[in-house]
Amino acid sequence: MALEVADVPRPGPRPVEPERIAVRGRAKPAAPAGDFPRNAAAAPTTTGCISTEQYLRGLRRVLDGISTRGAPT
Repeated sequence: MALEVADVPRPGPRPVEPERIAVRGRAKPAAPAGDFPRNAAAAPTTTGCISTEQYLRGLRRVLDGISTRGAPT
């Protein structure tokens, strides 16, 4: 969710998801490798993990963990 908000420079409709993913994909590798070496090294992998589908998959895993942990024993 933070990425969704950070990517929108002004109020109003957001660009379509493929456009947002492309913008993020270009921005991540642009981070200075000297300042952010781990981010730069992971950029080729992590730029593919920023879609709504990826977000929902992660959210489901978190919620599954919460519901399993809160179950009475």
